[in-house]
Amino acid sequence: MAEVQQNRPSARTPDDQIGKPFLVIAGKIRKCLVCEELFTRQEAPKHANVVCQPRSEYPEHE
Repeated sequence: MAEVQQNRPSARTPDDQIGKPFLVIAGKIRKCLVCEELFTRQEAPKHANVVCQPRSEYPEHE
């Protein structure tokens, strides 16, 4: 029996995006979920490529 090739479109999934997760607050404000800083819609993409650190709950005292 001959094999039949079916021309079905392959299941596509959205491409993975590399960067930081942001939470949208009040439409135009984004909160970085790593450092918890707030950014405008224009600033957020720039911050996505910057290394940031999680905010410490207990900052060290000098």
